[in-house]
Amino acid sequence: MSRTVPLHPVSLNFLNPEQEALYRVQSLPAMRRHCRLAIIVGLVLYAMSGFLDSWYIPPELLGTVNVVRWMAMGPAILTLFYTFTPHFERLNSIPLALVGAYAAAGIVTLQWIGSEHVAIYYNAGLVLTILFTYTFVGARFIHALSINLTLVAVYNVIFWQLHPYPTRLLLTHDFFILCANMIGAFDCYLSEAQRRKLFLREQELDQERRHHLERSLHDRLTGLPNRELLFDRLEQAVRGAERLEQNAVGIFIDLDDFKPVNDTYGHTVGDHVLQIVAKRLRHVVRESDTVARVGGDEFFVVANNVSDQAAVLVLTATLATELAEPIDLPGGAQIPRVQASLGFCCFPYPKASPSDIIRRADQAMYRVKREGGAGAAGSLPVGADTELT
Repeated sequence: MSRTVPLHPVSLNFLNPEQEALYRVQSLPAMRRHCRLAIIVGLVLYAMSGFLDSWYIPPELLGTVNVVRWMAMGPAILTLFYTFTPHFERLNSIPLALVGAYAAAGIVTLQWIGSEHVAIYYNAGLVLTILFTYTFVGARFIHALSINLTLVAVYNVIFWQLHPYPTRLLLTHDFFILCANMIGAFDCYLSEAQRRKLFLREQELDQERRHHLERSLHDRLTGLPNRELLFDRLEQAVRGAERLEQNAVGIFIDLDDFKPVNDTYGHTVGDHVLQIVAKRLRHVVRESDTVARVGGDEFFVVANNVSDQAAVLVLTATLATELAEPIDLPGGAQIPRVQASLGFCCFPYPKASPSDIIRRADQAMYRVKREGGAGAAGSLPVGADTELT
């Protein structure tokens, strides 16, 4: 697990662009649900606060105030619909931060319309809007911060220069607005950083799970699929062959006289030989085929879409020839050749199963062993009983 989270200290973007893109894709569904709920709740509360207007706004201005409120709510409603469009996948945080800006613009306009005596009541709504933008609507820290700092600047320009408030009143408002910004910004920053660290940790855990799964399904010495994974690949091959009406073949490979290699050169050299054998087998087959190690010096090949009997014979001959090449050992020594006995079973055939295919190929391989080894035997495609030698 990495000890340093690769985040930009201000924007909180992952320094790795691919990681940033993955985070945005994976966090998008939760963001959609969260921001829709937040916008709906915000609209309801914003509309409910309109009942207070009659207490503080002169009757002759109530119509204008209602228009202002709807003008502030309109863009937020459009943003809600925007979250259902594909464009939200590419651009989401900035529109969400602007939802708070629309609400703040409406409140500032109401303060402009009303007298300075009612400003304290609407200023409380402005503080709530700042906190809403930081902590509830779902905007990222950097965008919420930009919107709310812009709000502070615009608020002071309006009520210090254009529509002057008494200095003490403006400073009081600034104090609470800045306090709300400080609290909201810290909370938003820490929350987003924590979400990103959690995402990174989940990625690391997922990678560890995949690694352990990979190790559990692969032979540690050769890196080939083990018997458990071989059964799964064979099952897929059987189904594919039946569905596509194609022939496939399973080939059981057993190295002849491998024990003397271990006895003569030691197990380290024996392991080296098995690794070379695994590489050679993989070199012969196609990428869509499977080479597995099923035990000691036993291997199994699953070849899909084998055209005919001749193709099976060519494949087994190629495998045997490749394995018979001399093997260079560390230190300059050389094993002249490694011979193998091969038994194959072609499928599909009635009631074909992975265990039965392996059993038939194993039996065919042992027939070769009894006859002296270094050869191949098996059955024709589609379950014919005729032997090929």
